[in-house]
Amino acid sequence: MSSSHTQPFDLDADALQLQRLMDVPLSRLRPDVDQPRRHFDPVSLDALARSMAVVGQLQPIGVCEAGAQWVIVYGERRWRAAKLLGWSSLRAKVYPPLGAATLVLQATENMHRDELTLGEYATTVLRLIDAGMPTAAVARTLGQQEAWAGMMLRIARDPVARGLIDAGRLHSVDAWNRFCALDAAARRIVLESTEPITGDRCALAQEQAAQAPAARRRRHTVAAPAQRERSDVQGLSAMISRDSSTSQAPGGSAGTFFSLRISEELCRRLVPEHAATLDRCMARSNPHGHLGEALHDAEADLQHALLARVRALLEAHHG
Repeated sequence: MSSSHTQPFDLDADALQLQRLMDVPLSRLRPDVDQPRRHFDPVSLDALARSMAVVGQLQPIGVCEAGAQWVIVYGERRWRAAKLLGWSSLRAKVYPPLGAATLVLQATENMHRDELTLGEYATTVLRLIDAGMPTAAVARTLGQQEAWAGMMLRIARDPVARGLIDAGRLHSVDAWNRFCALDAAARRIVLESTEPITGDRCALAQEQAAQAPAARRRRHTVAAPAQRERSDVQGLSAMISRDSSTSQAPGGSAGTFFSLRISEELCRRLVPEHAATLDRCMARSNPHGHLGEALHDAEADLQHALLARVRALLEAHHG
């Protein structure tokens, strides 16, 4: 095996070998602020503390000296669990200053223990790449496929992915791939919700996006007749004029009434079943007369049908 495989990054192999074991007081230990891992589950920590209370510390933590203190290179969970137990010290491997190699140790330790979140994996890969390690070397160092490392890098550099991770909505590479496969409309549906992003949620969003145009067409189809009827009513309302005299109303009832002046086309739309009667009325109207005047001589059934239709439209319009 070539040395590039055993040392894919510019690690100080000799420095890694220069380590000694010692007990370090908990009071002199502090976490590394650059540690990739940010999330420590309280339930998991409690379980680890219970286990350590029974079997003790099975593996040493890794530390580097920093003045009067020791910085934890790896093993922060064990340190936190020991604090819960009230221990005074932990056994530790003491490393000399490691520089960029510190991140490699932290990453491999966490990967082997499967302790990182998606965001922490992505950040780890990004930091190793930024430190000069090729993607293929990152993958080998972390025991993963190169495609996995490439995906982590893309997630780390994608502002949408980072935002979803920070919001606690994205937890897996599979969910991110499902989201990326959606069309623009389905992505908007997912982003506008607050639910965790999963394969099922993405499938539902795609279905909703596909149904949206059909729903809009149905609303338009239903609304068109109603809109036309509202237009008819508004036209009728505009053509109603108050007759100032008290006279005999159509149908034989006395009192104040309204007269209508409407077009032939609108009349045919209102009472299409009386088209033949309307034809006879139009045949008897004079060239300069109005349909309203001709209707005074029309047959009673046409008058009643027309008035009943107008009344029904107006009542429906005004509630």
